[in-house]
Amino acid sequence: GTGTEPTSNGTGTPATKPDPATPPKIQIVDAVIVKIFAGLDVESGTEKFFQVADEALDGKAVMVDIGGVKDRVDKRVKAAKGRIVVVYDFAPSASDRTAGFSILIGTRESLGAPLVSPKQYQELLTKQP
Repeated sequence: GTGTEPTSNGTGTPATKPDPATPPKIQIVDAVIVKIFAGLDVESGTEKFFQVADEALDGKAVMVDIGGVKDRVDKRVKAAKGRIVVVYDFAPSASDRTAGFSILIGTRESLGAPLVSPKQYQELLTKQP
């Protein structure tokens, strides 16, 4: 070959490939914010470690178990006209060593949306088209 043979773009010049150092733009249309609680913030005898942001009943935050989180995420996924993410955050009583976080991480594959930290979410937003 002479180096000018047709390539996949048919011009005889090398086809342009995406630069692996430049991640593709990601269009996120919604985020489900889940706050994780622990200790005295969790009703005794329950596994209601979670609160979904902007959800309250009579002005009081609604605490839910992992099934409640999945239900809320599922509704948002079905209603969204694009990609959504689940952003987890910690109440002062919780950390990445508490039961609620372990449960959330353990179910991340079945949530139907990527699970990200607030920092990761901000990074994804900067990559929006």
